[in-house]
Order: sequence, then C-alpha cells, then structure tokens
Amino acid sequence: MSFASKSSGTSITADKNQLQPATRKYELARSNLLIAILLTVVNIAFYLLQTDTYFLFSIAYPYYIFDTEFIIDTILPLAVLALYVVCYFLSKKRPAFMVIALIMFIIDCLFLVGYSLFAVEATEGAVTLADFIVDYITHIWVLVYLIIGACNCKRYREELKNPPAEIPG
Repeated sequence: MSFASKSSGTSITADKNQLQPATRKYELARSNLLIAILLTVVNIAFYLLQTDTYFLFSIAYPYYIFDTEFIIDTILPLAVLALYVVCYFLSKKRPAFMVIALIMFIIDCLFLVGYSLFAVEATEGAVTLADFIVDYITHIWVLVYLIIGACNCKRYREELKNPPAEIPG
C-alpha cells in the first residue's frame, strides 16, 4: 500500500503485512487464548509430574478438576481443553468461534469464583479468597481480551473479505 504526500510529492509504501485495527485486536485476543490454553496444558503436565509449580494465566476448570484417579475427572477436563483448542483454530477463519470461546471462558470464570468460595469454606479459613486474587486478575485479563476479540468479530470478518486497497501516489 502506498501513500502520497501532498507537500513533498513523495510516495510512502506501507508494509503489506501491517494489520488493520480490528484484525490486530482480534489476533491479540486469539494470542491470549492460545497462551491460556498452552499454560493450562503445562499446568496439567506439572500436576502429573507432581511438582508444586503452577503457572497463572490458565483456564481454571481443566486444571482444578483434572485428576487421574477417576476417569471422568480425566476425560471431562481434557474435552473442555480440546474445545478451547478447536475454538482457537477455527476462529482464524470463522470469528463466531471467538464468541464461543468467550462464553466458555465466562463459564470458567464463574467456576473459578465458585471453586474458590468452596475452597475457603472447605478448608475453614486455611485458604482465603486472597489466595485466589492473582487467578482472578489473570482471568479478568483474558476475559477482557476475549471480549475485545468478540466485539471485533464482525469488523475482522469484513477486513478478511475486503483487504485495504492501495491509495494511488
């Protein structure tokens, strides 16, 4: 894409790989979703390796429910994680999957709140809500980016169909 400067009469060529605003926001949302998915997989691997390491910025339900003792506690969290992966890959060409990922993540946020309240009650104060504050913050972070991505779905689709035209110089 080139732009002509009226004052100097020179032509400026823009990078063809430069993304339009809605596409930038949408791709940033997809990137945040991918990071959350990958860190959740890493956290499950750490759980299986019985380490005390836990990365934030992950999806709560698959991590907190995952357990190898019962088959349903293994399959269901992995199925949910697989749905996130499907949403990530399909959202590249079908922006509606970003909305599906957002809905799933809202449910995950509600799960995190419920889980943390249950943990506080079950441990009789040994665990406090303050222990979950960083989880809440990172969930809010991902939620905000998924909302931004979902809000830009329509414009992203339009930008995919109609790439910017060159401006004559």
